[in-house]
Amino acid sequence: SGLRRLDDHAIEVGCRLFGAKCGQGIGPESLKPVIEFAFANQPIDRLVALIRPANIRSLRMSAPLGFS
Repeated sequence: SGLRRLDDHAIEVGCRLFGAKCGQGIGPESLKPVIEFAFANQPIDRLVALIRPANIRSLRMSAPLGFS
């Protein structure tokens, strides 16, 4: 999981898992502290997750974290 500044007001958050690690809940668990860190330590208005529409697993993972 990690962060990348997009502009003065937004940061992109993301994670990448491969193979057998997918579907085990590792993604959301690794993103929660990253999201908390971003809002607590960075002067941002929004956090963005750029997800391809065809990536259903990532879309499902991001929704409970507050992304739409």
